[in-house]
Amino acid sequence: MTTGIRGRIRIVAIGALVALALAAPGAVSAATPGGTGATVNIVSATFANKLVVNVTLEITCQPFVQLDWSGVPTGVTSTSGTIAGQVSLMQAQGRTIAHASGGINPPTQTGPEVTCDGSTFRVTVPLQAQDLPLRRGAAVISATVAMYPNVPCCDPWTMDAANVGPLSVRIG
Repeated sequence: MTTGIRGRIRIVAIGALVALALAAPGAVSAATPGGTGATVNIVSATFANKLVVNVTLEITCQPFVQLDWSGVPTGVTSTSGTIAGQVSLMQAQGRTIAHASGGINPPTQTGPEVTCDGSTFRVTVPLQAQDLPLRRGAAVISATVAMYPNVPCCDPWTMDAANVGPLSVRIG
């Protein structure tokens, strides 16, 4: 099968659109009840071995705000929190897809403590291969994080959450 010049131009144009879509910013934020918004970015994905890739996330969260029964802020805030999250990876390997995932401890366990004051902090999450060995190169990563208050100032449902991805990355 031969492809004419128009077919080649069409293929290049479609490839450029796909590349542009994958290069879009990877941070997404979400404000939840009592939360004022959080952001998460994927900073790097580092190959440790065929079974582990370490993903570094950059996270920003805002102080937790106490709400009254009708959802109106009372003026009481807290910056002490615990983080929970999940990171997943997919990597094409020939005709199959390798999967890896890892998590940040949920608040019911002893998750890492964070300070939600608008400043940015980093967390590295080890992802473990699920079905096939991992390798250096292209992959797609998604991450979801949630920060919960540590002190009883706030509604138990108060949290700040954010997600990113799927985002095309290069494992180095």
